[in-house]
Amino acid sequence: MKTVAYLMAATFLSATAAHAQSFEMLAEVTYAEYSDGMGDRTEGSVVASNDFGGATLVVEGKIGERSYPDQTFKGHSIGADLYFDLGDTISSRTYASFGSNDPVFTRRIIGQEIMVKAARNVVLTAGISDREYFGNIDAMTYSGGPTFYFNRGFVKYTYTHYAIEGRDNTSSHLATVRYKDGSGEGYTQAWIGGGTSVQEYEFVVPSSKGDVLGLAVRRVQPISDRLALTLGADYQWFDTPLLDYQRWGVTGGLQSNF
Repeated sequence: MKTVAYLMAATFLSATAAHAQSFEMLAEVTYAEYSDGMGDRTEGSVVASNDFGGATLVVEGKIGERSYPDQTFKGHSIGADLYFDLGDTISSRTYASFGSNDPVFTRRIIGQEIMVKAARNVVLTAGISDREYFGNIDAMTYSGGPTFYFNRGFVKYTYTHYAIEGRDNTSSHLATVRYKDGSGEGYTQAWIGGGTSVQEYEFVVPSSKGDVLGLAVRRVQPISDRLALTLGADYQWFDTPLLDYQRWGVTGGLQSNF
């Protein structure tokens, strides 16, 4: 299951690509604490998006630190998403990211998505990706689901299957809702997900399956024509073969349009 924090960034990227005016930047910091002595996590990210008309390029850089009871890891990651309009009903997203060999971010992700407008307010998405996690563990993912658009937002569902080399296969379910303000460019977005793909939360593939539940909410609040504050909170519950524990996280940042 994609980590809620990661999906918050990923969903922002897709939304930015769909609605970019010309050039946008986002800088955010996330801090999270874990129960049962499982440490904490700090992450910073910068995202830049440029709309070229029929294509949009999004570039993201991240640094982070994950502290466990007996060890601390520092890592970094850089990635890019390229969106294309292939006609009135089909669009695509090609993406790749590469991180350091630490249990802070996924070491490698290369993927492709196709979006098809099946009806006036319905878009179907199907995707595939090749991934490498800490410890040189490879996985393929297969995902898909519908997005239903309404006057001031959308509702989206995504199912993802993970075929992990040498480990049990895992899966996840994720629901996303966005609701835009009646006036202005502000919006509120929420996520709820569940599944057995613990590696998308902790970026480490466990030796056997675990269960994960994640909840998150995000608010983008304009403060001027070109600036907006971003505020978020998330909760995650882990039921792993070794330990049950929880995470509480907060996110804050600044978004600018040029």
